[in-house]
Amino acid sequence: MLLLLTQSKARVFLAFLVIAFVVYFPVLTKSFAADDFLVMYRIIHQQNFLEEGFFRPLSDISLYCCYLLSGINPIAYNLFNLLLHVANACLLYIIILQLPFGAGDKKIPAFFAGLIFLVYPFHNEAIVWVVGRASNLSCFLGFLVIILALYSGTGKAIVWSALLYFLALSTYETVVTLPAIVALLLFWKGESRRRICYWMGALSLTLGANLIVRKLVGAVMAGAYGSRIFDFRPAEFLMKVSKVFGRLWFPPMEASAWLIGFTLLAGMAIVLTAVYIYRNRYSAFTGFSVLFLCLLAAAAVPFLFGVSTRTIEGDRLLYFPSFFLCAFLIYSISSVVTMRQFCFSVTGIVIYFLCFLLVNNRIWLEAASRTQHILTGVKELRAAPGQLLLANVPGDYRGAMVLRNGFYAALLLQGTDTSGISLLLNDELTPDLMPDSVLVPQQAGSNCLAVGRSFPICGSGAIVTAPIAGDTILHTFSRSNVYFWNNYRFMALKQAGQE
Repeated sequence: MLLLLTQSKARVFLAFLVIAFVVYFPVLTKSFAADDFLVMYRIIHQQNFLEEGFFRPLSDISLYCCYLLSGINPIAYNLFNLLLHVANACLLYIIILQLPFGAGDKKIPAFFAGLIFLVYPFHNEAIVWVVGRASNLSCFLGFLVIILALYSGTGKAIVWSALLYFLALSTYETVVTLPAIVALLLFWKGESRRRICYWMGALSLTLGANLIVRKLVGAVMAGAYGSRIFDFRPAEFLMKVSKVFGRLWFPPMEASAWLIGFTLLAGMAIVLTAVYIYRNRYSAFTGFSVLFLCLLAAAAVPFLFGVSTRTIEGDRLLYFPSFFLCAFLIYSISSVVTMRQFCFSVTGIVIYFLCFLLVNNRIWLEAASRTQHILTGVKELRAAPGQLLLANVPGDYRGAMVLRNGFYAALLLQGTDTSGISLLLNDELTPDLMPDSVLVPQQAGSNCLAVGRSFPICGSGAIVTAPIAGDTILHTFSRSNVYFWNNYRFMALKQAGQE
């Protein structure tokens, strides 16, 4: 059955498409979240495709195309992300077919590599968060470059690859190390030094051209977060590397000691596998080394910026390296076990990945539900006259975005009048403080109430902020105008205090 399934790329695509729809179907209808609203408002109402501090116009253009097709119905946007992910899984299958992936039929390991990438759970943000498509789309273009490099050696292929690489960099920056990855794969395939140098030179020149265009058009070189790269601290960098390496293999954990322990075990397993292959399957050692180096190169950006180890936030940065991790996993397993053991091992990996993927999807569904309830609640409160001060509006739910950014843009997109609506400033935001508990304000002095993590509300004044403008302002209000989000609905502060 498996041999029949892998006989053609069309069958593989169809199989991956069916599996993806079964696994991701619940999240296809999930709403926009956080930055989605900011970006959608900017491209729809301001017609601005160059956000200050970034140079990612292609991602915005893809969002605008979805808007032209379906308005602000999130299904089309989620479907686009999912189809891109399926396409990337198929590209992994195609790439492996062109690499010296063992002596036998490469279609079975290629299929399983694409399959585990399809259900890999620790890059979920790139698929289920609408603006997370930037990582997804950038990688799609980058993987096309790899295919052109492996399948064709013509000058025309190099020109097309340079164009695709430029577009990939103009979508998301995680593919910045693609020239090194292409060189490694060409070396493994046995290409000449001259050809490798041609590809390295062409792609490196493209990278330089993209940086120049960023400076000329976007007035940026490395994005709004670029200062982190130049503020390099070796000890902090090594800590980020260890955390990112652990998060590539394992889910986020509250206790960092557990993640460190599991990461050390994974590292030991890789070392032992390397020793075994070197001693017993030396012919496979080059492929093992090349794929591991590709994994490290692809993880360069998350190594620099880091990802959360306690929640799923920021795991879109792992999308690019996870592609090579899946290839590395399949190659390593197929190099040390029999076909029967290989099938059992891969089945275990698929089950492991699926379990955490379903958990992550459920988290995103809950975050989307809360986003919708918050926006609906504000719309209902806005029907009454007067100013509104809203406390405890969450930024995320267990790392899945809610309204960390884009609160006012979300209200405007749904047609809610934002005049007189203010958010209580919260400078000690923690993403996982009792996310499933019903929050109740506590007495914080003779004339103050502390609402969750926010500043205490005292007397007739409070500091609030308008995030869309970035200005901090002082408002006066009566308590009857203050509502707080108790994790499930808005409640009047006066009413809650009495409870």
